[in-house]
Order: sequence, then structure tokens, then C-alpha cells
Amino acid sequence: MSPHRRTAPLTFFPKDMMERWTNGVLAATEHRVGKPPHERFSIVRFNGVASKTVVEPLPHFGAPKYPPTTMGGHMKAIYDRLDEGQGSEGSRNFEGQEWRTGAGNA
Repeated sequence: MSPHRRTAPLTFFPKDMMERWTNGVLAATEHRVGKPPHERFSIVRFNGVASKTVVEPLPHFGAPKYPPTTMGGHMKAIYDRLDEGQGSEGSRNFEGQEWRTGAGNA
């Protein structure tokens, strides 16, 4: 008996830091989960960098659209937005500057 092989897509959701590193080439996606009509198995993995790591567009993605930030500064901005009742998805970095192309901002 041979093992059953099932091909399935691998779904990748770039988030805020990936958007910055790629200078907006990969836009951050909002997290959405819907109930599919079929059985689904998910393996979720979240990756982050050290709090003091400076995150800025990599040089080969062109002139920077976003100012540098740190992972810690970014997380602080998220927590501040939650404390203000604004939700975790935002279009401001920790200095209040616009940066999310995915949210329609330049």
C-alpha cells in the first residue's frame, strides 16, 4: 500500500515587519479566518525579532517609503492602540507617522 499524497497550497501572510523590510513590495495582510466548507488543518507560526532590532526597508527594495522603527517600538504602538480601543491593525508606526500601504497610505 502506498501512502496517500495530497497536494495543498501553502499560504503565507506577510505582516507589518515584512512590509517594512520589503519597502511595501509585500503588503501586510489583515488576519481573517472563515469557516471553510471542508475540513482544514492549520499550523500557525509567528516569528519576531529582538525588541531592539531596527527594522527598515532593505536597500535592494529602492528608496525607503517607511522610517526605521524597532520591533519593540512597533509592539508598543500596537499595545497603545489596544489601550485606546483602536484595535491592533493600524496605519501608524510608534512615532505616529503613516506607513501602511496595505491600509491605503503612502
